[in-house]
Amino acid sequence: MSIVLGGITLPALWFVTPPYLQTGIIGATLYADDGTPIVSAGDIGELDLSLMGGPNSGFITKAVLVLLKALAVVKDTTFTLSYEGDIYTVRFKHEDGNPISANLLVGRPSVSDGDYFNNVLIKLMGE
Repeated sequence: MSIVLGGITLPALWFVTPPYLQTGIIGATLYADDGTPIVSAGDIGELDLSLMGGPNSGFITKAVLVLLKALAVVKDTTFTLSYEGDIYTVRFKHEDGNPISANLLVGRPSVSDGDYFNNVLIKLMGE
């Protein structure tokens, strides 16, 4: 499996919700005073393309996390995500707070570039 985000090669991560299960449509139901439902739907145009790893897979080094952070802090920028041959245009999803999270695999006071993290979550939105 090959995953590359903005030129950075990532480990074997997977989509939180696979794109083939998403419609790109959002809906809402409101109710009139008499209780009649009013349903509306619209095209949101973006898919949640967030990537994740688990406690025993998708390990990522601090060095790669630092590179990802450098991409994430660039405002109003999109990147290419290549995921197993599929190409997406994505942006980091800042709406929910920090778009990158991970847990240090082995706790220590000084973390080096080669130390590994697990439970990786990279929040992305894309087309």
